[in-house]
Amino acid sequence: MKTRRKSTVVAVCILLIVLGAGTAALAAANSETTSPAPAAGIERWRNQLENRVAAIWRRIRAGVESHPELSPKWDAILGLRQANAALTEANAGLRTQLATELKALRDAGTVLPEEVRAGLKEYRREAGRLHESLRATAGQLRAVIADAVKRQVLRTLNRPQLDALLDDIAAVLTTRNDYLQELNDVFAASLALLP
Repeated sequence: MKTRRKSTVVAVCILLIVLGAGTAALAAANSETTSPAPAAGIERWRNQLENRVAAIWRRIRAGVESHPELSPKWDAILGLRQANAALTEANAGLRTQLATELKALRDAGTVLPEEVRAGLKEYRREAGRLHESLRATAGQLRAVIADAVKRQVLRTLNRPQLDALLDDIAAVLTTRNDYLQELNDVFAASLALLP
């Protein structure tokens, strides 16, 4: 029972870190709609989860330090995490820019041509599909970490298991970055359609 609880906590922590950058960007964009009391509780909860996830990443790093031959894979994962954060930030900026421009057009009473509306509708569907794919990769990352906790990879730091864990994490992060880049391309193409 204890292992199941730990794996659930770890899975939730990983999900929040993966999705945290997007949530932070949305919270910053909507800061005027959030009341202070719930926001403080949410922030405290987020900090607790981030601390747990940081502990998991420190444990993985400790395993890599005990097996120096895994350092290149660890460095690749760190690069993928940085790329993920940069893509997420760009995504939030493009999404905000698109929403702002669409609102300005609507406020100005501009009627978009049918082909532009159809193109925006298609891009919106594509963005929805990509968001679903991103959610699925968050679940994959949770599953990879939960499985590692279940098999006690982070406790034993067994080299072959740690190597496989790093490969799995890198694969999920690469897929996430690909989806984020596609989503950014969809937002940029939507912006290009606007007059």
